[in-house]
Amino acid sequence: MIRMVAALVGFLLLNTTLVFSQQAVTRMEGHVYDEATGKPVGCKLYVYDPSGKRSQPTNVSSTDGSYLVLMNQAGEFKLAIAGYNVLRKEFAVTIPASTKFTEIKRDFKVRELKQGEQWFSVRGFDLNSASLTAEARKELTEMGEKLRANQEFNVVFSIAPDADQLGPEKAKADAEYQKAHEAWVKATKKAKKGTVPPPEPMPPTALADPNDKLLDDRIAAVKAALGEVKNADLRLSFKKLPLPTTTTQAEPAVATPAPAGKKGSKAKPAKTVTKAAPTPAMSMHATLTANTGNVKKLFDN
Repeated sequence: MIRMVAALVGFLLLNTTLVFSQQAVTRMEGHVYDEATGKPVGCKLYVYDPSGKRSQPTNVSSTDGSYLVLMNQAGEFKLAIAGYNVLRKEFAVTIPASTKFTEIKRDFKVRELKQGEQWFSVRGFDLNSASLTAEARKELTEMGEKLRANQEFNVVFSIAPDADQLGPEKAKADAEYQKAHEAWVKATKKAKKGTVPPPEPMPPTALADPNDKLLDDRIAAVKAALGEVKNADLRLSFKKLPLPTTTTQAEPAVATPAPAGKKGSKAKPAKTVTKAAPTPAMSMHATLTANTGNVKKLFDN
């Protein structure tokens, strides 16, 4: 009998201790702002308890960026802020052990996504090649991480060539044709009467622009670098850019006066000399640029 009473007293003492040592609720509230503009951002807030279990997402008001969450455990919590319109960002919050109701106020800053916003603009490829530069590989690696962490993040890549590849090929073909035509004219004049003159050379046909294939190959290289991105065919889009316009133009024809003749003789007419435009130096413009694509709207529920 004495043993039974002692056991009952011990059980009551244990449960009384558990009741009084139970973790009280912690109320956490604050605001979420865009790190660039400081304006409030509406999005979703996910809370992971110390065991890693995630609670239902909390709506962050798009009006003032306010949020409110309740936590009833002590330990380190992980908060993840995400949404169609923001890049996912994680924060750690430690809740101290306490038997009294407590309040915590904390604001967070995230990067809000804005359509057309530029992420990088670099010399993305080796000269007239589809091989990615080291700088481009670095940028694409980081972009791939963002795309994998944010399933609604869309990106538009702009791809440009390095230089005019068609012009030199066309000039070469035209020069060869001109040379052949001049030879044909001479041969025709020298042809004896009654003989069949040689056939006139045909003008060069329109040439395919090598940059067309180059841009296709460069797009394929970027896709390959981001091959592990989910739904890449829907979330990644590409623009082919022309060469940047140049301000270098051929100078207008200039009349160069001839030296004055001797007294009483006619002066030679002025010679008109056209200065050809100099060959432009290799441009160092960006050939790979990334911008935020379409951004979905997230409304408060």
